[in-house]
Amino acid sequence: MAQKIRNDFPLILFCLCFLGLLGFVLKNSPIQETKETKQEFTQIQSAIGFTRPFQLKDFWWIGENRWRDPKKFKTFVQARAIGLHYIFKDYCKKNKRKPRHEIFGIYMEISKQGKFENVMPAITSPNNKVLAQQIANYIEKYWRYTRAHGRDKVIVLIRFDVEQQPILELDVQSK
Repeated sequence: MAQKIRNDFPLILFCLCFLGLLGFVLKNSPIQETKETKQEFTQIQSAIGFTRPFQLKDFWWIGENRWRDPKKFKTFVQARAIGLHYIFKDYCKKNKRKPRHEIFGIYMEISKQGKFENVMPAITSPNNKVLAQQIANYIEKYWRYTRAHGRDKVIVLIRFDVEQQPILELDVQSK
């Protein structure tokens, strides 16, 4: 037994030295205190793709009666603007054009059932007439809104701003 301990003594001494050194390093190592900092975001400019954020002045209501709330309609259009972004990108790719600033108005009627009817370009230039017609066809085919007691007529001013950062979040806030 004494012979075995004498043979294993260097190994036992090495293990004890290693454990002592490890304990010393852990005890004397600087502990970095990490504090979690929360960044306060009041509001990030909301945009979807190249579509500029809509404002209430971008909606021109035609007629005396408004059967739908303009603020809710603005939120509705802002949420659906991602589809407009993809039409714009596809249009630029098919026509081999660089994306540039575009602005035009789309006339639409919203029926009592919430279906978009008679959607057509209202304010265009010769440069963006095809794009405006594609946007109008998309709106008439895919958009639906809430029911109301009457028919609303509105012109929506749509702006594409190629310098706009594509932010896909709305009102990002920290938790």
